[in-house]
Amino acid sequence: VLTLSIQGYTMSEIADRICLSPDTIKKYRQRIFEKLDVRNISEAIVAATNNKLL
Repeated sequence: VLTLSIQGYTMSEIADRICLSPDTIKKYRQRIFEKLDVRNISEAIVAATNNKLL
């Protein structure tokens, strides 16, 4: 989900692409934010890059 977000896909596009509901994608993104201790996708990208998760 994070990789697709970085590539510029919206939550709806990610949901369609991996056959999940947009609500599920939203929950996954929220959990990613919690685990990386960030508030938005921009901060998540920076944190993931800094921690060599991407």
